[in-house]
This record gives sequence, structure tokens and C-alpha cells, in this order.
Amino acid sequence: MGGEEKLVINESDLRGVPRLKVRKPQQPEKSTLSSSAQQNKVPLKKPIVLSRPDGSKPLAAKPAQPLEEKVAEVTLPGIPVGSDAYTEGMKYVRDCLDYVTQSMELREKGNTTKADGRYKIAEEKSQKADALLRKAEFDKPKDYHPMNELGVLYFKMGKFTDAKEALDRAYAKEKGSTALLNNLGMVCLQLDDKAGAKKYFEKSYEINATPQLKKILERL
Repeated sequence: MGGEEKLVINESDLRGVPRLKVRKPQQPEKSTLSSSAQQNKVPLKKPIVLSRPDGSKPLAAKPAQPLEEKVAEVTLPGIPVGSDAYTEGMKYVRDCLDYVTQSMELREKGNTTKADGRYKIAEEKSQKADALLRKAEFDKPKDYHPMNELGVLYFKMGKFTDAKEALDRAYAKEKGSTALLNNLGMVCLQLDDKAGAKKYFEKSYEINATPQLKKILERL
């Protein structure tokens, strides 16, 4: 699993995720999430009511569940001999994000039926990724990477409440990662929590005072 973050949310990521809108069903806003994981071919709490990008059935934000209950929600996919839950979970992350990208491209072309179909497959993949990455967290409770990856996955899917829940779990294990702090700041911005975003960006800036973070903080 190593010591570096596989997935990172950057400031440029605030344009193009398939946002799940609050209350008003609308088409998603555009953004492109960049990530250090792109080199590895991984494209990459406020109670709110979410609806899908196409305005279909609303999704109520769910309270965080204990690890045992969350894992039990989805049948844990088989883990091949010689592999581990983290490695297998990241395979589902890649698959999920591929389908999210396809869904966005089809929606831009006006083919909402196929776009919805691709997004449904992405959701199924994300459930398996969720189960495996939480198993990886259970196997190595001090390692924050599985929940960081899961949080960025949900961010890229436009599921910002789920992203925050996963990143909060990662933060409980590791408070000195600037990548994780920046991820939390970006998610807070999407949840309209400017105070929370400022808190995490300031913590990150104290560790590594980059010009980019300085500009972000000046705008908050």
C-alpha cells in the first residue's frame, strides 16, 4: 500500500464531476478531476438531500454506519490468492471511474438512457470497491489510504457526503498528510462548508506552504 496517496483532489477538480445536486434536479456541472493516480491509469456532516444528475429518484444522505454493518451491505467479492483487499478494491475503483467517464460523455451527447445505464454500472462497481476498501481498512486499521481512495472515488462520482464520511475516517488515522487535508478541503467546498474547507487548507498550508494553497485561502 506504500506511503503515498494514490488519489488526490486538486483545485482544478472543481469543474466537471457528475454532481448530485441539492434538491433541484439539474444537469451536472462540468469539472475535471486531476489526480496523481492518473499516472497509474486511475482517472480518477451536513445532512442534505441529493438527487441524481438527471433528476431521477432522490438519494437521501445516510448517516455513517459502523464498519461491520457497512461491509455487510454488499457481498464481499472474492480476493484471489496472493492478492489483498486493497489491490482488488482499487481494480473496482478503476472500473467504476471508467463507467463514470463513459456516462458523462454520453450525457454530453444527449444520450441520457445509455448514460444512466453506465452510471448504474458505476454504482454497482463502487459498492464492491467500498466493501473491499473497508475490508482493507479493517485488515490494517492504522492505514489511512483505503479510506482516502474511497473518499476520492465518491468525490469523482459526485457523492460528496459519502466522500466526506470516508475522508473523515482517513483523517482519524492520519492528520499530517497534506494530500488528505487538501482532499477534505475540496469536499468541504462542494458541501458549501467554507469554514471546514478553510480549516483543512490552513492545516495543509502549515505543513507545506504552496502558492496554490495561498491563493485558495485568499479566496475563502
